[in-house]
Amino acid sequence: MTVRELLARYRGTRAHVLPNPGNAGDGLILRGLRRLCAEFDLSVTELNYPHPASGRLLLAPGNGNLCVPYHSVVERVGAYAERFDMLAILPCSVELASDAVRGFLTTLPSHAHVFCREAYSFGLVRDLLGPGRNVWLDHDLAVEADLSAWKHAGRGTLYAFRVDRESTGEPPPLGNVDVSALTGEWMTDLLLDVISTFASVHTDRAHVAIAAARLGRETHIYPNSYHKVRGIYEQSLARYDNAHLHLVRTALPPLEVDPRFATWRARSAAETSRPMRDAEGFA
Repeated sequence: MTVRELLARYRGTRAHVLPNPGNAGDGLILRGLRRLCAEFDLSVTELNYPHPASGRLLLAPGNGNLCVPYHSVVERVGAYAERFDMLAILPCSVELASDAVRGFLTTLPSHAHVFCREAYSFGLVRDLLGPGRNVWLDHDLAVEADLSAWKHAGRGTLYAFRVDRESTGEPPPLGNVDVSALTGEWMTDLLLDVISTFASVHTDRAHVAIAAARLGRETHIYPNSYHKVRGIYEQSLARYDNAHLHLVRTALPPLEVDPRFATWRARSAAETSRPMRDAEGFA
């Protein structure tokens, strides 16, 4: 089953969405989910954890929040799992080296469906839970987001390698700006504004890669600390002629940091200072 097929079953009904906190990549996923919910005429309430709720269908994006360094989905989704008739953990990547993640998955209620966004996680979860459980392989929901407003010509090269606990540990090239780290999940427009400005992108960030590839940028994709980025490339981006996977990062020529980043950093700081959400959704 795909996420589209699941939502088709609930067409015209009410659903709750539990957004995943994080950066603008998570916001891009939420943008894709919102578009799908509108397509299937779902009446949606977006929850602000731990706001109490119960109902028929809970859509909970798992994203990259079920791995060793990041797994707050365990607590957030766990608080609601028994309160809904149907729980759908939407396309995610999973790292079973985390005891918390493993424990969460093995204690999910029988009405839970787990959607994985790449084959590596799908195999891990399917083998962990065994036959008869609702484990599915689909695409990252960022592929459903409307990017038409950002399809214009760019110039120059962007290095956007992560510098957090999910990096491979290799030092980033000179001129690197981890653009995802500049953005909260409500700053998707800022992330897309930055990416679309460039003609080519080198990154180990999954959603920088997805956005750049979909916008027609020459996109060079590198692994993160586990199988997530490689798997997403193989599942969703390999079909793009402009997207290229590099399993080994060779030395990249140094770049001057684009002076436009001063403006983008100021914009990020300004947007960080405003309220993120109202009681049940984004402000």
